[in-house]
Order: sequence, then C-alpha cells, then structure tokens
Amino acid sequence: MGIGVGGPDPLVISKRSTGRYERVVVGGEEVSAFIPMPLPPVPPPRHPVVTVASAMALIDTSKPTAIRSIEALVDAGVLVETTGKKRDRSFAYQAYVNRLRVGTELER
Repeated sequence: MGIGVGGPDPLVISKRSTGRYERVVVGGEEVSAFIPMPLPPVPPPRHPVVTVASAMALIDTSKPTAIRSIEALVDAGVLVETTGKKRDRSFAYQAYVNRLRVGTELER
C-alpha cells in the first residue's frame, strides 16, 4: 500500500526526484523513507577574483547593481577587498584563494 490510504506507491519516484525509497523499521513499525542521491561535487568558482567591471560583464548588469552585489558578498564574508584602494578595487573569494595556497607556499 502507498503513503496513506489509496495514496501513491512509495516505491515509485517522480521524474524530478533523485533518490530512492527504502523500507525501514522505526519504533517497531515499517515505514518508507526517501534516501536522496548524493549531491554532485561543487565545481570550483570560475572567477575567484572580481572587479566591479568584471562583475558587470559576468552578470550583465549596471554598475550600481554590480557594486551592490559585491557589497552584499563582502558583508556576508564571501568576498574580501584585496587592493586597499578607493578606486579600481579587486575582491577575492578569500576562502577559495586560501585553499589554493595550501601546499604551494614558496620557501624563502
């Protein structure tokens, strides 16, 4: 029998779902549990360092919108301003850049 009386068969998965149903015993009662498939690995960012101009081109937007987008990512701690300048600033996805540096430090 399906979920609820006359409901759909719990072993039938809709086209949009990615996973499977398993019958498991919980508290002495057999139930159907949906087990999702693992998520695919997240690809690395294509542009870990951006400027306002590059953000405008990447997201095809105006300068004010690009600035607000970058500011929101800075406020969220995703991007960090790297130049220390007032104009022509660059912003880096610092966590990713730091991860790239591991094992690549130069000996002095």
